[in-house]
Amino acid sequence: MTEHKYTFERFERRTYVKGRFKGKFIGYLDQEKSDQKHERFFDLEILEGDIYTTQNNITRWTDGSESHDAIPPSGFMTRAPGEFRVTLQYIDGSIKHFRIRLQEISLIRCQLSNQVYKGSEVLGTIEGYVSGYILHFDSIIEAAPLYTNVEEPVAADVEEEERSRSTEPLMRKSGIMSLFGRRRYRSPLNRSGCAGITGVGLIGLFLTGMIGSVKHWSLSGALLLLTIAVLLIIYRINSWLKQRYPSGFMRHLIWMLCLCALVVFTLFVIYAKNDREKDQPLAGTSKEHSRQNSDSFNYYFDEAKVFRRDRKYMPALNSLGKASLFATPQNDKQLVNERIEVLTLQADALVKKGQYKEVIQIYTTLIVLNRTNSVYYYKRAEAYFENGQVPEAAKDLNIAVNMGDRAAKVMRDKINPIERSVRYVTLCNDGTFSNATGSGACSYHGGVKQWNYAVYEDHRKYE
Repeated sequence: MTEHKYTFERFERRTYVKGRFKGKFIGYLDQEKSDQKHERFFDLEILEGDIYTTQNNITRWTDGSESHDAIPPSGFMTRAPGEFRVTLQYIDGSIKHFRIRLQEISLIRCQLSNQVYKGSEVLGTIEGYVSGYILHFDSIIEAAPLYTNVEEPVAADVEEEERSRSTEPLMRKSGIMSLFGRRRYRSPLNRSGCAGITGVGLIGLFLTGMIGSVKHWSLSGALLLLTIAVLLIIYRINSWLKQRYPSGFMRHLIWMLCLCALVVFTLFVIYAKNDREKDQPLAGTSKEHSRQNSDSFNYYFDEAKVFRRDRKYMPALNSLGKASLFATPQNDKQLVNERIEVLTLQADALVKKGQYKEVIQIYTTLIVLNRTNSVYYYKRAEAYFENGQVPEAAKDLNIAVNMGDRAAKVMRDKINPIERSVRYVTLCNDGTFSNATGSGACSYHGGVKQWNYAVYEDHRKYE
């Protein structure tokens, strides 16, 4: 009875991915590196993210030597989640979505936006370009025959050996004998033919089809029926093949060709099925993702309203910052209006406490959100004046007056009134003025008409 020795080898493979990245991050304040008066340093951790790439940015390393172009560039290294969502655009224009585990992640040309600070933490959006690789392995199992229990040749084996003598030199010369062993020993292949091996191969093929088409139960059922039909045909014609082709090599060759044909047919069916699905839009996935974002936005937005009604303005602003991470373009105006209302109420509360520096910062933010509102300039001018910054207050009042604000005009005349000054010049006969006081004054303007002519000018101290 033939025994086999199996050797198992495992080879590492890598698929390199690079593309545009957008995601959300959280940062934790680094007390050792930070200077609270000037700079603060945060350790960033990516919470989730999406990678947008094309088929040209996918590089497979399968030959055992790493390509220089596939090595990830050195960049911004940080903690990252276990999985990323990937949107892959193929050369033919079709798009597919995946979830991958990326190794040795490197980010370059990063940009941070929508930061929301909460104590020693910061939340926000991070964008840039990412690179890394997907790690997977190929396994190869080799079986080598070991002849331990040698049985005496039987008559059928002797007769079959006599028939195969004419082909044995050719088989030995081509190296096929080293693959199938010598025929003088009895092996399991002699008892059951190759029907058992073929059956196992077909069942494995069916399982492969099941894995490749998990979502296509109709295709899996068709593969099952096809497998059963082929097995029945094999067992019916096995005896006929023994008579028609006494050489075991020829029977093996026929069964292998049949198995290869079935593999090719199955792969063609699976590919055709998947190729048809590429053209169908992934409406379900996009709709589910949009629904989740909408739920998150509504949750944080309603939370901000509750905080505002309770006069908890900083928590309300933090909730609005979180809501902005899930906002759509349709929600932008709603977010801005709510943020303006929260900041206005917070500024009024700080005015009552006399914290004018914080009031100045709030109205500066409000002016950025809406530069056409003269009230914001007027309110900031009041805060500047109370804080002793009269020139800055006068500048904001001029802007508000130009917008038509009457209250700003009254305050400007109070803190920066019009002042009249006089200076004495030489009046020429043609009506022009000269600062010269000697005999050559107004020599090109018809001579001097009046010395020490008084000229009055109106101006404000802070212009």
